Amino acid sequence: MTDAYNPERLGRKPAIENHEDLLEIIGKIVDGCANPRATLLRDIFEDCLPMGTKPPTWNDQDRAFNVGASIALLMDFGVLHDGANGSAGTVPLTSWRNDVSAIDFIEEAFHRGPANSDMRSVLGEVKVTKLIKNAKLNLVLTNDIRRHLVLDRKVRTVWIFHQSTALRELLSASETDPSAVILPRDLMLEVLDTIHHVLFPLESGSQKLLKSLVLKDGWDKGLLSDMSIPYRKDTNPEITYAFFGDRLRELHNEVQNPTPHGWLERRLKRKNETYMLKATMYGVFIAVTLGFLGLGVAIFQAWVGYQQWKHPVKNS
Repeated sequence: MTDAYNPERLGRKPAIENHEDLLEIIGKIVDGCANPRATLLRDIFEDCLPMGTKPPTWNDQDRAFNVGASIALLMDFGVLHDGANGSAGTVPLTSWRNDVSAIDFIEEAFHRGPANSDMRSVLGEVKVTKLIKNAKLNLVLTNDIRRHLVLDRKVRTVWIFHQSTALRELLSASETDPSAVILPRDLMLEVLDTIHHVLFPLESGSQKLLKSLVLKDGWDKGLLSDMSIPYRKDTNPEITYAFFGDRLRELHNEVQNPTPHGWLERRLKRKNETYMLKATMYGVFIAVTLGFLGLGVAIFQAWVGYQQWKHPVKNS
């Protein structure tokens, strides 16, 4: 990210001149997580300048801040050009507005739902081998934690946040100093749990695929090297899937009833639906017809009985 950063000088101080500047930006974002974004920008780039020094341009401040925020929050604020940002999927990305603090932004970006106690039947059906085989989905890595487990039916992809090493480092830092990390601890634990226990359980097929993704597709190497290192402590509460339960259910539904992909499957499904509608209509028509016929027969029988009663046949 620092290699790609090119400051706008224009006779002003660059927003980032070295890695120390970047670390300072990250530190101030974390320490000032309760302050609005606009306040953080002013504190970082303007208030601390020597007298007579022109602050960086607004665009330079914004880009440098986004670099630090992308690292601190494990999100892409237009720096990494993560492919997931170009995919609408089913969950639009929440932007960090200038009048919102980091804490409030995270609450907006990650809706915390109720605890899910009925996930047992869902979890076993959304491992990657079934997502690929049954739902015909492609696995795509993302560096933006907001996109974890987002399903895009249109292009047949599911995005997976793969930076497990960064999550483990943040979890380790939060053990000794909870204020050193902005992301909620239970959110980070849930992401790791969905990766190591739900998507890639300890079975040969899933682990073989995970190794291939790391070695050939550039996924985080920590996904393999950290398997033997526990990331959860005995004192941690059980995972309730309050953050990603809805996305897991959506993936489960896709495995059970895959969306038709390709012209032929969509056409066949439409034909099947048409045939079912026609069959239902025919069935209703036949039932109504039989009902009228039965009613006619009943009326005729009643009429015959009435005539026999009214004009009884006398035996000679």
